[in-house]
Amino acid sequence: MKPAAPAKPAASAPPTPAAKPAAGPSPAVGASASATPSQSAPNTPSSQPLDKKPPQPQGKSAEKVSNFEKATAAADKPADKPAADKPADKPAGSGEKGPEKPAKEKNPEKEKKAAERKKKVAQREKMKDNDIIKSDNFTWRVIKLLGSGGFGDVYKVVKENDADKQEYAMKTEMCEGDKRMLRLKIEVRVLGLCTNVENPEKKKHFLELIDRGKTEKFKFLVMGLVGKSLEDLRKNVVCRNFSKSTGMQAALQTLVSIGDLHDVGYLHRDIKPQNFAIGLGENEKMIYMLDFGIARKFTVGNTKQVKVPRLQVKFLGTLRFASRACHNGIEQGRKDDLETWIYMVFDLLDDECGLPWKRIPDRSQVVVYKEKFFRFQFPNCYQIVPAEFKRLVEYVNGMSFAEEPDYIYMTHSIKSIAKENRIDMEKKLDWVGRANREGAPSDDETSSDNKNTGSDDSEDTDRNTRGKKTNMKKTKGSESRKRSTSGARKKVGVAA
Repeated sequence: MKPAAPAKPAASAPPTPAAKPAAGPSPAVGASASATPSQSAPNTPSSQPLDKKPPQPQGKSAEKVSNFEKATAAADKPADKPAADKPADKPAGSGEKGPEKPAKEKNPEKEKKAAERKKKVAQREKMKDNDIIKSDNFTWRVIKLLGSGGFGDVYKVVKENDADKQEYAMKTEMCEGDKRMLRLKIEVRVLGLCTNVENPEKKKHFLELIDRGKTEKFKFLVMGLVGKSLEDLRKNVVCRNFSKSTGMQAALQTLVSIGDLHDVGYLHRDIKPQNFAIGLGENEKMIYMLDFGIARKFTVGNTKQVKVPRLQVKFLGTLRFASRACHNGIEQGRKDDLETWIYMVFDLLDDECGLPWKRIPDRSQVVVYKEKFFRFQFPNCYQIVPAEFKRLVEYVNGMSFAEEPDYIYMTHSIKSIAKENRIDMEKKLDWVGRANREGAPSDDETSSDNKNTGSDDSEDTDRNTRGKKTNMKKTKGSESRKRSTSGARKKVGVAA
């Protein structure tokens, strides 16, 4: 049956202005699963990036253009696959017997560094309940510690002398430390941009930046509290794979948030279930994007012009969800956030078979599996999603580095796919009425296979270490409750 979704508009869409308007009504790329984005110029694919060349500059400008062409050619070049010639173990999604779990090789140097980091976190002086922190705008009182990370901590706070006692999350970052690893600066920048967007529909998937400041020992930001992450919901609340309805609604909301982030000129570069969380109370149907510590600005200044891609980039992100460009040391673009989004959707719908490389620790082998995934060589994987979902996989795979994604096409496609397969996009989400009962932060260290570190726009640093692997619990026993109330969460988005 021919889908109801609009055809890919890259070839037939009429020319549109290269720059989007800075303010005023725009299509609801930030709409939730129940909203229908309206099609208008700001969200149509840009006619500028690769198809039309500007007048050829001279001198140094000509050299910059030449470098851009070389770099974009490298970014769009199919990845080399040297490992594809040698026989690889057959993963779970191939329909054949999966590979045996390889023995974990010990790395004394990494183990030593990890132990040192844990020791520093444990020894770091923490704020106590009822401590007072002042900024230029507000006075904050600490309610309790919510979690700790490598460079700072997260606290539940309230405004001092505030009658309504509204609770917020304060994220701190120690002033001392390697500047290349610090992430609070970029989080403040991104959240500030998202908070200041005039169209309310385009900022509904981001937490509001309430305050920021600095003490002698640490810098801090204050933002809203959220509930559990999608990863924690599946493992410790739903305790099974999400239903098709919930999975598709989550896919739609997370896709919309990615488009809204790109619209302010930033890439996330670490899309995964742990970095999306639901709201509290009546907002538990809303999914929020979290953790912008390794986000990167991809546009030049306040323009829509794409930056010249770097010729070599270190691996930065999460092994399971990282794009192929990230694996191959190539500059990431908007298409790479969408590639990692595709991996996340498959993983949300099936924890065991969604990603055939999920239990594979070798980076070079994982990228080979990802190439096969985009060649549709894992039939069991594609049985997880409606058959029409392949359209989106093909669309993302065919994008070039600087190409502006057609978010309207993608969101309409999800709704069309749901309609064709009789998936009710208005059905109650699996976690509604259950998610916030325990009110405890998730243990992000047990749910993430790779840890990442923050970076400034100018430099990326790879300090990924593999975390503990966990299998999804199928029962609602004491083990599930124990895991849901243990450990510390590094994200700002935590439950009350």
